[in-house]
Amino acid sequence: QSLPVSWKLSPAGPDTNISVALSNSTLTVWAGTTLLPEQAGLPLRRLAIAFDSWVASGPTTLSFTPQQPVLALRAVLRSDLDVTYDVTTAAAQTWARYAAISSSELMASHKAAMAALWASGVELQGNSTFAATVNSSLYDISSSLRADWNWSTSPGGLGTGGYCGHSFWDMETWMFPVLTVLFPDLARVAAQYRLDRVDASITNARLRGYDGAMWAWESAYTGLWTAPWRNADYNENHISADIPLALRKLYYATGDDVMLKSTWPLLNATCRFWECRFRRIDSTGNTPPAGYAPNCGPKDGTGNWTVYDVIPPDESTGITNNCVYTNAAAAQTLAWCIEAAGLLGESVPAIWRDMAASPYLPLADKLYAQGPVHLQDATYFGKQINQADVALLQYPLGLTFDKDLMQRDLDYYASKTNFAGMFTGDSSYSCAYLALGNRSAADVQLGLAFNHIDPHFNVFTETDLRDGGHTQHFITGAGGYVQGFVFGYSGMRIARKGVLSFASERPILPPLGVTAMKLRGVHLLGSPFDIAWDAQQLCVGLQDGPAGRPLEVRV
Repeated sequence: QSLPVSWKLSPAGPDTNISVALSNSTLTVWAGTTLLPEQAGLPLRRLAIAFDSWVASGPTTLSFTPQQPVLALRAVLRSDLDVTYDVTTAAAQTWARYAAISSSELMASHKAAMAALWASGVELQGNSTFAATVNSSLYDISSSLRADWNWSTSPGGLGTGGYCGHSFWDMETWMFPVLTVLFPDLARVAAQYRLDRVDASITNARLRGYDGAMWAWESAYTGLWTAPWRNADYNENHISADIPLALRKLYYATGDDVMLKSTWPLLNATCRFWECRFRRIDSTGNTPPAGYAPNCGPKDGTGNWTVYDVIPPDESTGITNNCVYTNAAAAQTLAWCIEAAGLLGESVPAIWRDMAASPYLPLADKLYAQGPVHLQDATYFGKQINQADVALLQYPLGLTFDKDLMQRDLDYYASKTNFAGMFTGDSSYSCAYLALGNRSAADVQLGLAFNHIDPHFNVFTETDLRDGGHTQHFITGAGGYVQGFVFGYSGMRIARKGVLSFASERPILPPLGVTAMKLRGVHLLGSPFDIAWDAQQLCVGLQDGPAGRPLEVRV
């Protein structure tokens, strides 16, 4: 069978200066540099792309026969980020290595690798749409990372150039939790990406007049600030809590004490940043005590601790004070640093304990007719919001309050959230509602995701499809969506090292005809196991393989 095709390849691009470096009958290599360095004074990056020459010639037909049912296209990208010698030579050598392998052998190795990856996953019976969208989302996230390369990924993953390939809180808050329990090797490389950039984050803090490590809102190769909207790098400080709290999830799931020790410099430096930034709500001073960096918060007063001049997750607010999510996440970060220090035999300042125990989480009496709710931030008076700041207290932070207050928080802010806007899944609401036993409200949240799922390959868009979708292949939304199944309807929580528990009385089934659900290959302390349930029973069973360390399951 012959298929008519037409294409034209060119090395020209908007971000690179690339030309043909090598061309013969079998191999073509394009090589060159980026047009701009990430930071002034840094070198341009060198890269080379090697591929089969038949592609460059622009064929008009592709022919398939019973003897040759597969047409192989081998393409290789090498850069000076991964090789120390000539990138053209490196790309050509790598291509030649794979060109010597037959198409059938390459396919077999690919299938074996995918089978190993998909030893973990999510199974849903009775609703093929849920099954397809969940597994498409898992594929889109997992295919954007490599277990042998210590890099993170962006909200657009490898599928698009969305957000310039920069890493945000999107990884740690929306994608990382699922990776931690299903694909821990991928979670480790995303974590190592952050661990390798502690020094850059210390530089960020110093340049702003703060102590400790201040994490860039948008991070690329160096870990220094890269956000086009520079206020985000300077003020969207909750990223400096999101990162250490993600590392806590990874430690609780893996129990890796060696990794915890390597994490301590990051934790210690980041908690020194929060010590610097925190101030008491009744502080009357403007300058920090002696020994602190010049722009740290004052420490006088006796009230609860808060942070000024931050951008909350609801970025439409702009720069504000008393962001309830930032305060709570910072306090949890300090609590995690205290816990980690105890495990490692490290000492911490006494003030960290006070800060961890008493963040300022104010209530507003007049916002909601049904009763008090948490106040999102100092400037919030009932406007529409783009992100569920207050809902994040319940999930993923896991804070608990009076049940009626928790319900009011969710109901009120859900009524104010623009779910057609910058959509993150929206597992914060659905998981929190399910933990409270309100499945009808959670089901509504689940349904909203389909306004952001393009039926072509079930990829997410950042905004509502009816509004154009904005960022395509938005794996932030994919991560949040999958969390709704993995942690929402299952109720699964890993809130202590090696301890699996459930937020609700027992896992429940998603709506719309789902008859059974299974989390396949959940990893806890090195032991992969399955959690399966239907309307009558719940089964937790270890997978075949070497025994890991003892773990605890609370049902």
